[in-house]
Formats: sequence, structure tokens, C-alpha cells
Amino acid sequence: MPTFVMSKLLVACHVSKHERHGTPSILTCPLPAQPILDFYQRRLFSVMERNSPPAPPKWEGKVSARLNGAVADQIWPLFKDFFNFHEWFPGLATSYGIHGTNGEPGCIRYCAGFSIPSDSGDDSVSWSNERLISVDDDSRSLSYEIVDCNIGFESYVATVTIVPQGDEGQAGCVIEWSFTVDPVEGWVRDDLVGRYEVGLQRMAQRMEDALRVGMERDG
Repeated sequence: MPTFVMSKLLVACHVSKHERHGTPSILTCPLPAQPILDFYQRRLFSVMERNSPPAPPKWEGKVSARLNGAVADQIWPLFKDFFNFHEWFPGLATSYGIHGTNGEPGCIRYCAGFSIPSDSGDDSVSWSNERLISVDDDSRSLSYEIVDCNIGFESYVATVTIVPQGDEGQAGCVIEWSFTVDPVEGWVRDDLVGRYEVGLQRMAQRMEDALRVGMERDG
């Protein structure tokens, strides 16, 4: 307890001598101690809050990729297959489920690779555990967050939306990927957004190529 709080409480108490042994003893405080303690704790916390530096603003980023050879209904299931993201994202060596049912809110995937360097600064594999927050089939949109990682991302939340293009969505689609994260040590925001831009463009091309090969094989 802070010294000034203790002194205030002791002043409010009576000190007397025990009649038989002549030993000083502290009797019950005539004023309620807990309300006094609560008051000074609130004062202390208020001072601490005023003196604390403001938190830096979160980084926000948004990238997109246009696919002319694939429609939204073809691309959306690839993203909803949450546990198998490594099949499409470059630099991601593996991903698999560690909790819940694939594609359902609350499920968690483990991702590992070299797309984002680890915060150890060496050649160790970068990894993250990512939880699916929400899924909206009507708008073809999902959101997820990083719950643990070794790449220095704190409070990371991302949303992916597949937007149809043209009449009745038959002129391809656009993948929109947005995110917010606390400032990442060792990174500049624009460089991080650029890394996402490159990764998304390559991923979109990989998806489009795979769908074209599949149609040629089936046709």
C-alpha cells in the first residue's frame, strides 16, 4: 500500500494503552477503512493513467487482387477451407487444424513457413496460431485473429471478402484482404502492406491456375 495511504488510515485510528499491561494497541478505526482505501486507490490510478504515454495507433492495411478467370463462388470455398491455407499462400509451408471443425467459427489453425520472418531474427521457421472469428456465406467474407505467434504480431485481426464482378458475378471477382495490428517492431507499415500485396497477387494467380487446370481436365 502507498505510504501516504497508510498514513491517512493510521491518523483516523485511536491509539491507547492497555490498562493491565501498559502495552500500546491499535483499536478499531472509527472511520470505515475500506472506503478510504478505495478513494486513494482511485486517486493513484487516475494519476498513473494521466502520466502514461498514449498507446500508438494500430496499423491498418488493405490489399486486393482481381481474378478474371474465376468467379466468386469458385474462390470462396478455397478460403473457407480454413485449415488448408498453405495450398494457396506462397511461403507458407504448412497449415493444419489444431482445434475445432474446419471452416466453423472458433476453429484454430497452425501456420508455419517463411512468408513473415520470425522475431528471433534467425532462420527459424515462422509460425502462428490463427482463430476463425466469423464466417458469412452470403457476403463471402470471413475474419480471423492471431492468438499466438513468433512473428511479433499483437492484436492482429484480418478480414477476407470475395467480391463478385460484372452482371450476376460472371466477370470474375476481387479478393479483398484487410487487417489491423499493433505496430510491429522491426517493420515499417508500408513494407508490411507491400508484403501482403505480393503474397495476395501470387495466391490469386495460383488459385486461378488451379481452377483452370481442373476445368481443362474435367472438360
